Amino acid sequence: MLFAFGIFLGVRFVEDPLSQFLAQRLAINLNELSAPALLIRKFVLCVSVFLVTAIAATVERKRVDSYGLPVEQAFGKFFWKGMLAGLLVVVFVAGAMISTGGMALHGLALQWNEIAKLAFLWLVANILVGIGEEYTFRGYALRSLWRGAGFWPAALITTALFAGDHLSKPGENAMDIGMIFFLGLTLCLSVRQTGSLWWRWAGTRRSMQGNCFSSAHATVNRCQWIIFSKSRFPGPPS
Repeated sequence: MLFAFGIFLGVRFVEDPLSQFLAQRLAINLNELSAPALLIRKFVLCVSVFLVTAIAATVERKRVDSYGLPVEQAFGKFFWKGMLAGLLVVVFVAGAMISTGGMALHGLALQWNEIAKLAFLWLVANILVGIGEEYTFRGYALRSLWRGAGFWPAALITTALFAGDHLSKPGENAMDIGMIFFLGLTLCLSVRQTGSLWWRWAGTRRSMQGNCFSSAHATVNRCQWIIFSKSRFPGPPS
């Protein structure tokens, strides 16, 4: 409860003022769907959640990365395996939609120099999405509830909050929220299995421990923008 209250205060007194300040200085509209706007929003999310986690870690006499994201594993080989995993998920979904007539591609919407620039910005922004959201819901929050109430209550509560956080996003429907809930439980199980948010992708605890879901999370978000930027979706709107 104290951590949740800390997150609320972080949103109120860190995220909102800092994001508005950066948006004004950089002349960026935070309400638009763009890489710079997302980058600012998720940068301040990371600042806020790591600040609140740092306070909790100080009370417990631990490091701020002690709740699933050890810094020595950051951006290592397992991180890039997570990137590949996220890419394969998007390719599979896009391929299934194209093969069933649910989506039609009409070429690239941008020139190559713009694609390179925006792909980099989306990459950075969505890495921050993965890190910020994972540490918010499956960092200190999951582990503290796990200690007090057991794994399954902790997993269900944090996953419900994770799914509920997506209700305010435009275009989400009941199926989307259900899939997000299922995904959240899967990620909680990966933390239970590996003890880390650097997710063990497959195999035994020793053989393949460490694949980072944060990177897969980021890749899914980024590749959806690239693949669907000039696409048509037949059928009525959801």
